[in-house]
This record gives sequence, structure tokens and C-alpha cells, in this order.
Amino acid sequence: MGDPSLYKELYNKRAKEYESLRRKLENANNEVLRMKERYAALRASKEGNTALLEREKELDLRERNLYEREEKLKQEQEKIDNATSDIFDRSIENLLREIKSKNTQVGTLILTTIILVVFIIFLLLYIFLYSYGILGERSRVMPMSIVNISEVEGDSRILKSTEKLLPETSEPQDDNEE
Repeated sequence: MGDPSLYKELYNKRAKEYESLRRKLENANNEVLRMKERYAALRASKEGNTALLEREKELDLRERNLYEREEKLKQEQEKIDNATSDIFDRSIENLLREIKSKNTQVGTLILTTIILVVFIIFLLLYIFLYSYGILGERSRVMPMSIVNISEVEGDSRILKSTEKLLPETSEPQDDNEE
């Protein structure tokens, strides 16, 4: 339904048919004109002749037939035009749906790209601050240490660090000693 070559082929076929019908219509019109000229010549030469009356009836009949053919050609051309416009309308609707889906995909990709760029900027800022010691100072002052629960005295537990950052203080005081 979305192949442009099919639409072009259909359009070219309909254009050829239209041209053929138009030529037939012109030929029929020319024939009517010739008949009218003959009629006028016959009428002028043989007024009152019965053959002339028959010829006149024949011309009227041909003129009526020509008019009917002309109407049929117009109706066929309208049908062809309506069919092609319907096909083009449907193809435009399909293209619009495809464009909307592609726009949604592009929007998602743009949002993802923006998020990645912001993440990279923050990462570079962190690396920059760390390399110049702004973030490094804090980590040197307060290094992380692993805490062990190594001793249990009574109901309380004493946490001891594996690294000794602070000088050891005296033994913890019990609140029970009064």
C-alpha cells in the first residue's frame, strides 16, 4: 500500500484512459458537427423531403447517444479521480503514522543521549575535582575502615576498627557502676 511506483503506474494508466476517452469525445463532437453541417445542407436543398426527416431523427438520436456517452465518460472519470484520491489519502495517513512512530523513537533517543551526556559531564567533573584534591582531601582525612564486632561484654557490644585512626581511649564506662 505504500509503494510509490504502484501509485505512479495507476496514475499513468488512468491518465492514458482519460486521454483516450477525451479523444473519443472530441471525435464524437466532430462527428456531430459534421452531421449538423450535412443536415443544414440537406435541409437547404431538400426541404420537405421525408429522407430529411429521417436524417433529422437519426441526428437527434446520435446527439442523444453522444450526450449519454459524454455523461458516462464524466462519471467514469469522477470514479477514477475518487479512487486515486482515496488511495493517496490512505497512503498519506500511513506515512503520517510512520512519521509519528519515528518521531517517538527519535525523541527517546534524544532523551537517552541527553541523560548520557549529563552523566559523562558529572563523571568528568568528579574526576576533575578528585584529581585536584578537592574530593581527595576528605577521603584522606576520613578513610574508610572495616568495623568488626569483636568483643561482647555483657549486654553491649564493642565495635573495633581494623585501622587505628584515633588513639585508644580508656575502657568504656558502664552506666551500671554508680
